[in-house]
Amino acid sequence: MVKHPEELGFKLGLKIRIGRPALIVQSTPDASTVRDVVYVALLDENRLLEEKDALKVGQAKGTLLSRWRRLIGIFQRDNLRKNEMEDRRKWLEVANGKEVSVWMKSAGRIELPYAKGLTQSLFSSRGAEEEFLDRYYQPRLGMSLNREATEETS
Repeated sequence: MVKHPEELGFKLGLKIRIGRPALIVQSTPDASTVRDVVYVALLDENRLLEEKDALKVGQAKGTLLSRWRRLIGIFQRDNLRKNEMEDRRKWLEVANGKEVSVWMKSAGRIELPYAKGLTQSLFSSRGAEEEFLDRYYQPRLGMSLNREATEETS
């Protein structure tokens, strides 16, 4: 059993109904104002989570809403690139007609001591956080960030 994002300090940002067309059912103020976030997308009915129950994890330099509007766009139009058609097919396969909750958290900031005086010294940790979330939740959709061999395959 893995922890629900809420137990890790994430807040609900969006609820989206997947289908043709897809639509945003609910959006919190943070989803459209907070920038530099990491997120975990789950089927709305999932409260007790097993590995691979998460649909997608990711990051956004901008807002969560702007990131997910692009994803919703693949359900609204037919002039899609090959990878977008494949993404739409996969989303419809696992979540057609269902609500997806997207949980968000502001990315942390890390200080690089050797950068002081050379440039800014605080940087977003969203890339590292996304990599952790990808390994922890093992989402069903999206490209795996886990490039290291697991114990089972080594």
